[in-house]
Amino acid sequence: MRTDFLKTLVVFFLVFISLLIPGCKKEKHESYKDLPEKEAENARDTFPLTADKLSVFEEPDEQIESWIEKGLRGITLILVDVDPAIGEIPEKKIVKAGIFYKHGAVDRLREMRGRGEEGMYNAENYLYLASKLGIVKDVYWITPFDYFRYLDSEDRFRRYLQFRGFEPEDIVSFRYRDGCVEGSLYDLPYHICSVENLPDISGGNVSLTVDLAFFPTMRRFYGLDLLEAVSLVLRRINEKGYKIKAASIVYSVNGGHLAVEDRYIGDVVKDVVLSGIDIVDKNRSRWREKELSSIMIDSENFRRVIEMNRESEDIVDMTFRAIALAGEGEYEGAFRVAENICKKEVAYCYIFPRIGGLILSKGDVKEAGRFFKKAFKMKKYFKMPGMWQYAMALFEKKNYSEALKVFNYIYEYEGSFRADFMAGLTCMKMNDPVGADFYFDRALRFLKKHEYDVVWDRTFIEAVKTARKFYRDVKRSEKNRMFEIMKNLNLQEFF
Repeated sequence: MRTDFLKTLVVFFLVFISLLIPGCKKEKHESYKDLPEKEAENARDTFPLTADKLSVFEEPDEQIESWIEKGLRGITLILVDVDPAIGEIPEKKIVKAGIFYKHGAVDRLREMRGRGEEGMYNAENYLYLASKLGIVKDVYWITPFDYFRYLDSEDRFRRYLQFRGFEPEDIVSFRYRDGCVEGSLYDLPYHICSVENLPDISGGNVSLTVDLAFFPTMRRFYGLDLLEAVSLVLRRINEKGYKIKAASIVYSVNGGHLAVEDRYIGDVVKDVVLSGIDIVDKNRSRWREKELSSIMIDSENFRRVIEMNRESEDIVDMTFRAIALAGEGEYEGAFRVAENICKKEVAYCYIFPRIGGLILSKGDVKEAGRFFKKAFKMKKYFKMPGMWQYAMALFEKKNYSEALKVFNYIYEYEGSFRADFMAGLTCMKMNDPVGADFYFDRALRFLKKHEYDVVWDRTFIEAVKTARKFYRDVKRSEKNRMFEIMKNLNLQEFF
């Protein structure tokens, strides 16, 4: 299973590897400004769409339920996303899902979402399920990576697929054809294309998914501002005149792939989809003000952000203000504004772990904990990177009982791999071998199925080694289990 942690690691890996892999740039499309003009002035625009065709989601795998309820079958999916969103699901679970699907039991399918032991599909593999249920017949993945600017783009994407752990027989199927790299993943026809050369797709059984996690990554690869990236992609899609049957906007704030303060990008996409591409020019100055606040947050110009947004009651401006107040050390003011934001709109409650992570980066674990604990008390699970750092900070301060609570919280949305090993180590630090046995057992059962998960954190390596020692020295009746740890491809180097 590829966790949100792995997805983030992949993005950084790709940025790094792009600098190392030699390749010749193509003479054409050296810059996004050199993209070909619209081929025919009288071509049909893709946008606007009617409101009944558009759905909005927090997480991409939520689309499964919507596609079923809309009765979509055999669709061609245009996927604007940072991730290919496909990974193998055990056959017995697919059979079970098929029975629910046949009887229209969408609520039962919904219960199978997640990354825990009982979970079946999630943000990283939901297209596998959609394919096996007959909902999606082929995928055009619009990638944020700039590999098509190089003459060896086919090889680059093969290396990417290899790094992601896809089957060798699938990887070798990919060939450069008509501006895209095409092959199949788990028997699903899969086309990898770029914004420079979007595919021509005829017919009306087409669905469009725009995952906002795409744009921060595209910005890094193409050297664009966030709004430039959004405008460019939407203009290119509009020019193709696709006959869209259903469209989705996915925020992906949950998981940290889009900062909560950049949720306004979803409003930009929604406005274009429903009102047409001309809305970009009409609202550019208003959207640009939001982007400037975001840029100044990134550069830690917090005082200027506070001044710009001090009187505004707009929820996006209030979000910038709350983060900036925390950045300036005005934690009480930040907490009050964050509470007001969360009351206004639940989707913005991600502001609490966002600020908690910011304060934690300044080394103040106690103040950060106030914001994280507020998030813990809510019914919704927050998949934010700061949660892991908070748990580790508590562990380093030997606040083991509180750290264990956070590791358990992380397990609920991320699954077993990291959280259970660290929870087991925490129990050993607390002289609780019974608790350690529970967590290590669950971690090993999970590890058998997911040999491609990676390890790089020093303390986490200690946790894995502690699990090995636990079965060697403490629970000797299950000594053979220590070899299960050592067999994992990504753990062998530590022993």
